[in-house]
Amino acid sequence: LSLCKRYGELLYLQDNTNAHKKILNDYSEDILVFCIIISTSLLIMSYVLYSFLGEHKNLFFTIPLAVYAVFRYVFLTIDKSKVARHPEKIFLDGKMLITMSLYLGLSLALIYL
Repeated sequence: LSLCKRYGELLYLQDNTNAHKKILNDYSEDILVFCIIISTSLLIMSYVLYSFLGEHKNLFFTIPLAVYAVFRYVFLTIDKSKVARHPEKIFLDGKMLITMSLYLGLSLALIYL
């Protein structure tokens, strides 16, 4: 989340990064995209391991929804910098709302039924 937010700020501010935040001068678009790719991969691998090795073994059925939600978030933050600068706008995306609702419903059903 924080890396995507930094990326959005960097794209939005362009050449005015020093006036807004000095730390943004230390970042480049390439480094941020690289870090986003690594953290996304680690997040997905961690969730897959948790799904298979955790207490609730049926959670592996939620893996496609979780992976789609992560990829959708990365797409929205890289493609539309408004979502990166304002993460709460993710709830205005219909596909993300459907995915989160399905994930929540399926997770609750798999855990409690």
